[in-house]
Amino acid sequence: MRNPETKVRGLPAWLAMGEAAYHSTVAELRKPELLVTEFVSEYPQVYARGPGDPADLIELAGVVGAVGYAIRSMKSSSYLPRSWKGQVPKDVMCARIEGRLSPEEKAAIRPCPTSLRHNVLDAIGVGLFHIGRLRAR
Repeated sequence: MRNPETKVRGLPAWLAMGEAAYHSTVAELRKPELLVTEFVSEYPQVYARGPGDPADLIELAGVVGAVGYAIRSMKSSSYLPRSWKGQVPKDVMCARIEGRLSPEEKAAIRPCPTSLRHNVLDAIGVGLFHIGRLRAR
């Protein structure tokens, strides 16, 4: 899902994303028959010499908080990237995550641009790590 707020950053953007999430994906997760009781996310981490703008991670953290609030699960957990995927190269980790999924789980992944698929797989990967189906090595 993309943030509908494209003009500003900070709280207005976080709230717009939380609102959009609440009325789409999160609304699906709040269905009583799904019994969602836990929210798991990656804890964004700034690396001294990493690529990209470190300020983007502040935006990501705000969105994670807004979405987490929209879900309002009973329990929440977050993991630093190094704790759930270590230093494994992105393409290797994506293949590893996909290798842990059943054909039905793979089929349930919504289509997205190829340039964003690693983000989707990271979200799936941190969840798999949390439930013990993936280990960093």
